[in-house]
Amino acid sequence: MLLTLAASGQVWTPLPDFPGTPRDDAASFSTIAQVYVGTGMDAGFQLTNDWYVYNVGDGWQAIAPLPANGRQYASGFTLTGLGPNGGYLFGGLDANGPLDELWQYNAQLDEWTPLAPLPAPGRYACAVIATTDFAYVCGGLLAGGVPTNEVWRYDRATDSWSPRADLPGPARHRAAAMDLMVIGGADSSYQALSDVYRYDPDADQWEQELDLPAPRYGAKCAGSYLLCGASSTSQFHNDVWSYEVIDWDATLVPPFTGGPRKGGVAAYVWPTSESDAILFGLGTDGNSRFNDWWMVEFYTGVEEHHGATTTVFPNPASTELTPVRPADWMSGSFAIHDATGRKVLGGTLQREVPLDVRCLAPGRYGLRMDHEGRTLRAFFIKLP
Repeated sequence: MLLTLAASGQVWTPLPDFPGTPRDDAASFSTIAQVYVGTGMDAGFQLTNDWYVYNVGDGWQAIAPLPANGRQYASGFTLTGLGPNGGYLFGGLDANGPLDELWQYNAQLDEWTPLAPLPAPGRYACAVIATTDFAYVCGGLLAGGVPTNEVWRYDRATDSWSPRADLPGPARHRAAAMDLMVIGGADSSYQALSDVYRYDPDADQWEQELDLPAPRYGAKCAGSYLLCGASSTSQFHNDVWSYEVIDWDATLVPPFTGGPRKGGVAAYVWPTSESDAILFGLGTDGNSRFNDWWMVEFYTGVEEHHGATTTVFPNPASTELTPVRPADWMSGSFAIHDATGRKVLGGTLQREVPLDVRCLAPGRYGLRMDHEGRTLRAFFIKLP
C-alpha cells in the first residue's frame, strides 16, 4: 500500500490536454515520470491505434503508433524488471472481435514488438496484475460478450503463458487492478460488483478482501487509489477511494474535478523527490468522450502526520541499505514500492539491521516506515 496523505488543500489541476482525439477505454502504462496512452474509441466511434507519452514537467509527445488494427478495451501494464522498456499491451477488441495479441513497447527504439499471443480465445476489458517479471490477466469478455473468470500468467523471461487459479466470484469484466488485488467490475448482466480479491502468486490462491463500499466498473487505479467508474449503465461517479488495509476511505483525495466518468486513464507518478501525484483524464460520462488531463499532487515531508522524509545509505544501493530513523524506533514495519506504486517488499524493521534489497530490479523506489502512528519515507536508487 502506498503512503496516503490527507487531502486538505489538495486540488485537481488541469494539465495540457491529451493530443489525440477524445476517447474512452484507452490503454496506458507508466514509469516513474512518464505515462504512455493510446488506442481506445474516439468521439467519431473510430477505433484508434495512435500512442502518446506524457512526460511530467514536459508535456505530451507522439510516439510510434501500434502497428496493428485500432482497438479499445486493451490492457496496458508495466513489468518493472525491464525499466523504461517494460510497457506492454494485451488483448482488446477490434473490428473483427476479441484479440489474443501481446505487444511490448521499447522506449529507446520507439517501436513495438509482437510477443507470444495468449494460447486461449481472445478477450478484452481484462484486469491485469503486474509484478517485476509476471503479468496476470484476469477475467474480461470473450467473443459474444461472454465474461470469463479465467486467469492467465505471462512470463516475460520465457515469453510464455500458463493458466492459473480462476478468479473467485462471478465471471467479470471492466474490473480494476491494484497491487495484487482485482476490484469490482461488472457481471454478465452489467450488474456492478463491489467484491475484492487478493492474489497470492506463490500459492496460486485468491483471498477475499474488504468489499469496496460502492459497486464500480470501468474505474481506474493509480497506486492505492480507485478513481471514478460507473455503478450502472446510466450512473457515473467522480469519487476517489483509497485502500487503507482495514478500510476504504473516500476523503483523502477530493472528487475528480472533471466530473463523473468511466473508461478513463489513471497513473501514479513522482514529479519530484518530495511529491507524488495522481494523473487522470479521458473517458466518457455517457454522453461525451474526453481528452482532458488532470493532476492532484501530494507534497511529502511538510507536516509530521503527513509522513516526514528521511535518508538512507548507501544511495544508490546494490545489496542493502540502512534507513536513518530516530533512536526510539526500536521496531516497526517497512514497505518498499516500485515506480508504478506496487508494493514489492515489506516486513518488520529490526534495529541496526540493514534492509536486504538484492531481490529488487534496478530502478527507483520509495521506502515507507511506520512506528507507533508515525511515518517516515525516503526514495532510493537500486543498482544492478
